[in-house]
Amino acid sequence: MEHWKVILKDPESLQLKTISAPEKSAIYKATVKDHWYDNYSDVEFTPIYGHRICAVYNAKNSFGGYVGWKVQTFFIDRDGNFSAPTPTTGDTLSGMHSRGTFYSGMLITTSPCK
Repeated sequence: MEHWKVILKDPESLQLKTISAPEKSAIYKATVKDHWYDNYSDVEFTPIYGHRICAVYNAKNSFGGYVGWKVQTFFIDRDGNFSAPTPTTGDTLSGMHSRGTFYSGMLITTSPCK
């Protein structure tokens, strides 16, 4: 529930429609290595294995109206650590060269819930 308190304007209005069963999955942890000679950074992505969980939710915005059903991807790693990784595509990861797109420690999923 802590995640919802951070991302929602009105966490008390949270409505959960469905929560999926855990599925084996992997996310990636970004490590950014800045260059001293240009404006770009090399980005390494280390896989973290665990389980993905999908939640369909609705909540009120700052105007007091419900925003509509949205899907959120959650991840639990093998050590039991809980996160909500940032969705992206495999194409984004393949460049491995970034300018402000990723930050060190960022958790990324290439298979977000739909």
